[in-house]
Amino acid sequence: MARYKVGIDGGGTSCRARIIDDNNTIIGEAKSGSANIMLGAELAMQSIIDSIEQAATQGGLDASSFSQMDVGLALAGAEHKASYHAFMNTEHPFASVTLNTDGYGACLGAHQGEDGAIMIAGTGSVGLCIQGDQQHVVGGREFPISDQGGGAVMGLRLIQQVLLIQDGIKLLPLSLRLL
Repeated sequence: MARYKVGIDGGGTSCRARIIDDNNTIIGEAKSGSANIMLGAELAMQSIIDSIEQAATQGGLDASSFSQMDVGLALAGAEHKASYHAFMNTEHPFASVTLNTDGYGACLGAHQGEDGAIMIAGTGSVGLCIQGDQQHVVGGREFPISDQGGGAVMGLRLIQQVLLIQDGIKLLPLSLRLL
């Protein structure tokens, strides 16, 4: 019986899936909706299943093949303990599921599993360095308490500054506003 490996990159904006076979041949790739587990375990799982179904169809597979799939998940929100546990307790049709953060997955992918570092600025933001069995993470704790380089924080700061201008309040120098 064939066995498949599935890689999932699930962020706040979208979920991407890639399926490969035992020979590391790409079976299919697809994209669906948000897979940030802090938005709900069921929502994230549905986006994951949707993207895997689409990728499987490209390779002539269907949902009956899910039980032969080992799924590696790199998901936004996985650093949040309660969300992690809620997601891992969600039923799934796969042979196995392994979950880590989307930042960790991005760093592994960017450096092909070797030591390295990344900075991500998108829907959210994080800096991550992997060196041997150690990792150092900066930020990435989700909006509103972190993600200083993410779209939500930057958008919020812009709205705040526009409202200050509207209220006739003089703006602080840029160097002080960024503190």
